[in-house]
Amino acid sequence: LAIHQTPNIDRDEFGVPHIREASIERAFYDAGYAVAQDRLWQMEMSRRLARGRLAEVLGPNFVESDKEILSIGYTQDELEQQWAHLSPTAKSVFDSYAEGINGYVGALNEMDLPEGYRKNGFKPVPWTHDDSLAVCIRLLQQFGRGGAGEIRNLAALSYLQSQKPIGKRALDVWDDIAWFNDHDAIPSVSRADDPLARSHPSFY
Repeated sequence: LAIHQTPNIDRDEFGVPHIREASIERAFYDAGYAVAQDRLWQMEMSRRLARGRLAEVLGPNFVESDKEILSIGYTQDELEQQWAHLSPTAKSVFDSYAEGINGYVGALNEMDLPEGYRKNGFKPVPWTHDDSLAVCIRLLQQFGRGGAGEIRNLAALSYLQSQKPIGKRALDVWDDIAWFNDHDAIPSVSRADDPLARSHPSFY
């Protein structure tokens, strides 16, 4: 894909991007473009955090954060080894996503960049698949530490089901405790597209 290609992104009245493409590569190009439109500065900070490079642009207050990340994170060589084990399709997706990000950034004037760049005196360098890998790994490290959440949820649901006043309405009670898909919220998943509605109709 060429980074100058125009993405096929339709945003609804709430600004939510909708992507329809003939190939997975093109769809991920558009996805990268759309995410960069909405979150470029957040993405910049995420990749710098994940790669231990915040202090380069934000100053010495972030040296300790960078040291911690570099002590527990993967080296560039290790990222490349992981990349080598991905399937051709996965590699294509990562590369297309990066090209979409770079396509958006390349279309910007310097003054259109998020304020964080001007405030801290630097410009974005091209996004790479290694940046995406590092961010994915960091998110897994950050949000994957708790564990056993499904087991706790099952225990709580089993307890509710054992209570005579609740009984068969346990899922209704559980939905009030830990709801995850509010069809009155905007945006949300339509019932027609909701896989739980098809595989677990009792939830509704």
